[in-house]
Amino acid sequence: IKRGQSEIATDKLREALRLVRTPALRGQFYCVGNGVPILLAHALDAGIEVDVVRQLIRDWQVLPPATEPEAWPWPVKIFALGRFEVFIDEVLLQGEGRAHYRVLELLKALVAFGGKDIGNELIADSLWPDADGDAAQASLKTTLHRLRRLLGREDAIRLHDNKLSINFEVCWLDVRAWESVLEAAKPEGGAQWSDKQLDASDQAMRLYRGPLMANESQVWISSPRQRLRAKFLQWVERAGAAVELRGDADRAIRLYERALEADPSADVIYLKLMLCLKRSNRLLEAGRAFERCKSMMNANLGVEPSAEIRAVYESIRAETSQ
Repeated sequence: IKRGQSEIATDKLREALRLVRTPALRGQFYCVGNGVPILLAHALDAGIEVDVVRQLIRDWQVLPPATEPEAWPWPVKIFALGRFEVFIDEVLLQGEGRAHYRVLELLKALVAFGGKDIGNELIADSLWPDADGDAAQASLKTTLHRLRRLLGREDAIRLHDNKLSINFEVCWLDVRAWESVLEAAKPEGGAQWSDKQLDASDQAMRLYRGPLMANESQVWISSPRQRLRAKFLQWVERAGAAVELRGDADRAIRLYERALEADPSADVIYLKLMLCLKRSNRLLEAGRAFERCKSMMNANLGVEPSAEIRAVYESIRAETSQ
């Protein structure tokens, strides 16, 4: 794998893992060395004996590699892009009742504030703004204990030096995975995007299912949500431009369409889509994109499309009527 001989490595790995398909042989199978997480992650990515690999990871208590693959059998998986869901050992956590609501509020706050080294005072002031300092800290201590119990792992949330962190050795977070993929896909300087970077962009699009905790209305979510949305829209513009530069209009159109599925109110993406369709001489589709934009802007924001979008639409109409 390190030499780039992925196909040969995959064949060898498939041959080895086939030997431990039955439980009787699995106990006699072992693997040592720093490469174990990479090998097992490669097997999961290639779809090789997935159930066996996940069981080996649990049996050996293997920590995930630095890439933090989503397919890894994480004890806790947290989805916060588009919706907030928590899975414990692959089972969706059903948070019911006021007690669970407050406990999950703590987890949402940890996610919103970045998940790492978050000061106790910031969390306490956000979740218990009307309580005095000591009462808020006492509520935080109790809620932290309940959250760890709810997640089934005492080590899922770490507390050190009055700072809280999600333990990313046992918890997978889609926001963190998405930002990591974006960083890996970023070309250096003004270099043209490679196939690998464009593939990473496809993965990033799959991970971004919508604005951060879109259905939540807490004041402290607003700023992180806006930051991530701005990052998403900037990335879509850059990725779309890179694809168009390679002459692949169809792929760029698919990218813009998928971006609008995640964020239907993103007028800047409607503009990119319309321009790409116009350059591809798909004028009727470009006109329909404008109508969709207008309908969405009116319904969601109570506003009309921008002057720039309307100008592009008028130019499309002019070409259509010729």
